[in-house]
Amino acid sequence: MLPPWVRVVPYVLGVLIFVFVSLQLFREDPPPAFPEAQENFDVAVDQAGGLLSDPAAREVLDDLASGSTVLAPPPDAGGEFTGLDEAGPVLLQLESGGTVEIPASALAVARAATLALFTGRFEGVPAADGVAFPDIARTWADPYVGDPVVVSVGDGTISFAFRVDPDRKGAEPTYKTASMVLFVPGRGWVWAGV
Repeated sequence: MLPPWVRVVPYVLGVLIFVFVSLQLFREDPPPAFPEAQENFDVAVDQAGGLLSDPAAREVLDDLASGSTVLAPPPDAGGEFTGLDEAGPVLLQLESGGTVEIPASALAVARAATLALFTGRFEGVPAADGVAFPDIARTWADPYVGDPVVVSVGDGTISFAFRVDPDRKGAEPTYKTASMVLFVPGRGWVWAGV
């Protein structure tokens, strides 16, 4: 035999749960814990929007995203790789967190060298003095080179990490491949190895 107030307990608990859930749904969001992070995010979104609205930058980004970096120099370049200096800096993720602006020409050299590591075709990829291109035992016709992460930025050097799928949708696994570029006065960005 239970006391008569036990019949009321489920109704009281139901009302309390309803009020609690309602308050959670209609409460105001708290301010961000790190306001500078929100500001940095807003600036990055504005920069990305401006970059996407510029037709020349959009073409460069499409080329970089597809992995089809042009390796042949223009006729008036005297055989040197000119990169993409006219596109300005590119905002990339840092491996340690955050973002960093990288010259587009440095990214273009690193991407071209990474692609060449899988195709075996190093023509048009500038190399630093003393750096020899490796002999590639196995090559692929059309590897996919994904967006890079910047591992480190030093005084005139940038180290990238690319995800590469040699046979795109084939059975070959995806590789994480390092590529370092070096700025040489008078030549620009050159490949400095892995």
